[in-house]
Amino acid sequence: MAQLPAHIPTQVPINPPTMKSQPLRSARTGLRQLFAKVGSRLAVGLFLLNLVVIALATLALWQSRQNYEESAATATRNLAQLLDHDIAGSVRTINLSLLATTGEMERQFTGGAPNPTLLAAFIEQQYLHQPDLDGLGVTDANGLITYGTGMMPGVDAQLADRDYFQQLRSEAGAGLVISKPATGGTGGKWVLTLARRINGPDNAFAGIAYGTIPLAHFVKTYRALDAGANSTFTLFGNDLRIITRQPEPDGAGSSVGLKFGSAPLQELVRMGAALGSYQVHSTVDNIERVYSYRRIEDTNLNISIGIAAKDYLAEWWREVERTLALVSLFVAVTLILAWLVQRGLRSQEAAVQALRDSNRTLDA
Repeated sequence: MAQLPAHIPTQVPINPPTMKSQPLRSARTGLRQLFAKVGSRLAVGLFLLNLVVIALATLALWQSRQNYEESAATATRNLAQLLDHDIAGSVRTINLSLLATTGEMERQFTGGAPNPTLLAAFIEQQYLHQPDLDGLGVTDANGLITYGTGMMPGVDAQLADRDYFQQLRSEAGAGLVISKPATGGTGGKWVLTLARRINGPDNAFAGIAYGTIPLAHFVKTYRALDAGANSTFTLFGNDLRIITRQPEPDGAGSSVGLKFGSAPLQELVRMGAALGSYQVHSTVDNIERVYSYRRIEDTNLNISIGIAAKDYLAEWWREVERTLALVSLFVAVTLILAWLVQRGLRSQEAAVQALRDSNRTLDA
């Protein structure tokens, strides 16, 4: 049997599998780690992106609400100013008529007894020039109405028990006095009375000149402003008692004389503030409103107007709905994109796994 040369090996050495497959295994492990790292970073990135979008949307809505509330406060201030101007204007013009009437009475007193015909004509003329008035008249020193509009023949009407008559009788320098609300005037309606003192020739008390304004006049003026379905208007005195209010849950005149005012309003009145704004829930209907308060200059009258949050925030809530829809759509789109990317990464990882399995087959 022939012998092989000694320099020829009897067995061809085979490289150990680890020498060929180790680099490929390391590459596959690196790819898996890369896919995992990309997937986790993508998830964290999309989470942070959605968080930023939600935060920006929330900030925008908060700023928008602040703007709506500031606009509502401005609107109530403007409405209160308009009512203040109207009421103050009515008081001024009626006061001028009362000054003219007291002046005419005192002029006629200097010539003796007043002339009934001339005085009645004068009062009627003054009344016709004051559309806000429900009545105009004068009394004698005992409170008996002697001349005026709406007088019934043979019927004596007395004002001696009224607070404004008693104040003017006892205070010579009282000037214009505005009464508490009372029923009177045409048809027994609720009215506010403005009155001035009449002096006789020796400056002794000789009666008063008075004019009445229906409380419905103030309500009508307020309604013309169209402040909103759930808005409120209150005319009240320095004693925080209601003169008139709109709406009145229990009917016309039901709130007259009731104590009025939330803590912020009471503080404004106590401090003697001329105006102010505040936001509270109503103690009457528990509706949140932004209010503006004004003190009518040179009177004992004050006004408060409130606009309901459900009215001035109605458009803001629509903004909230639109913003929520857009943010939800954005989040949904990012989630779908994340799912597609993750699906692509898994497909690539599966392809790498298939390639590895194929290489194993070839190695075998």
